[in-house]
Amino acid sequence: MIATVLLAALTLPDDVGAPPPGEVTIMAGFDRRPFVEVRTGLLDWLGLRLEGEVAEAPRVGGELRVAAGDGRGGLAAHTWLRTHLRIGDDDDVISGADLAAGVGVVGHAGGAFLRFDGGLVYGIKIAPLHADELPRAAVDQQGGLFFTQELTAGYDFGQRLRLDVFLEASVPSNVLVSDPTDEDVVRETDARIGARVGVRF
Repeated sequence: MIATVLLAALTLPDDVGAPPPGEVTIMAGFDRRPFVEVRTGLLDWLGLRLEGEVAEAPRVGGELRVAAGDGRGGLAAHTWLRTHLRIGDDDDVISGADLAAGVGVVGHAGGAFLRFDGGLVYGIKIAPLHADELPRAAVDQQGGLFFTQELTAGYDFGQRLRLDVFLEASVPSNVLVSDPTDEDVVRETDARIGARVGVRF
């Protein structure tokens, strides 16, 4: 009973990037490769994101976002669980995978928003591709434990259209504890800079 009341008081923000149950947002973007995302609400406090790269040996995955604060105001907190698989050159081969969990906060001011997320991601190296278009620093190509942070800024044009830019950086934990040089950190960090456009239906 108490848990039901608490969950009823927690809602994810109702915006283009976090549609409520019954509505869907489709987003297309580019960081290292083009990608597509589909977002929807499963419950008022539980959101689902499915994503996939549009390329050879694509990285596909999903995220569950759970409200950790009241999303009806200008500032809301959330927790998330995320996983990806990278399909190998052969359809029967998985090149790598990752599992991640973290927390985040998002603030809205009019149509503008700023979101910050931080957490841990564990990369599982299965059959590295060594492809030219894939950086060696990719989490699923290195394997091991990483600290990850992401900053996203954008603007919602009403309740139907969103534009955003993002920066995500995942730093291997073993680099941070080995007294690294700046060059070591840059070389081993899996960094993504990109932009997205989304339409809510």
